[in-house]
Amino acid sequence: MQFDHSFVHSLPPTLPAAVVETPRRVIAERRAAGLSVQFLREDGRRDEWQFNTLAQRDAFVRRLAGAAYAISGGDHV
Repeated sequence: MQFDHSFVHSLPPTLPAAVVETPRRVIAERRAAGLSVQFLREDGRRDEWQFNTLAQRDAFVRRLAGAAYAISGGDHV
């Protein structure tokens, strides 16, 4: 699986533009730091979670139990 940098999280459409910029900025920062993991959910849809530390990210990846995933830094299975 390859990390899809064009993947966009769904945010409620009623959020003010100023509020939407904060999560988008945090997502971009965590992706750049290799702290984002994209994976395929049981229903086949792509999802992405961000973490504060590499230890948190790595613990999450271990729990994926063989599911396809990609880390924003380039590591993937």
